Amino acid sequence: MIKATFVGNLGRDAELKSTASGIAVCSFAVAVSQRNDSTEWMDCALLGDRAHKIQPYLTKGKKIFVSGDLSARTFIKRSGEHGFCLSVRVDSIEMLSPKSEDQTSKHENARPIRDALQARDDFDDRDIPF
Repeated sequence: MIKATFVGNLGRDAELKSTASGIAVCSFAVAVSQRNDSTEWMDCALLGDRAHKIQPYLTKGKKIFVSGDLSARTFIKRSGEHGFCLSVRVDSIEMLSPKSEDQTSKHENARPIRDALQARDDFDDRDIPF
């Protein structure tokens, strides 16, 4: 197998499906910019338990790092022309985009609770059992 390692942006939200044998498959497309201002699209598939866990985070526009086994296939387009597609069976994936506002707001909502706990006057450090 040929190993591929690249950084790109997700072109669409990831889709989660299952094989006939029940294995989860998370599929997504990554746009990889080339030096000559062209863009290559990589179809990616992540299999197994990790597919369930990462699929909600793979949304359109996010920047990711992908590493996996590269394969090429040809197909016939609806117009009758031959097409060519690169696909990657993902071994490793890493999110490179900063956390979204939704994730940040969850932590910001926790701040008033933390401040309220620190403001308690009746708390004594000697009450901690360790």
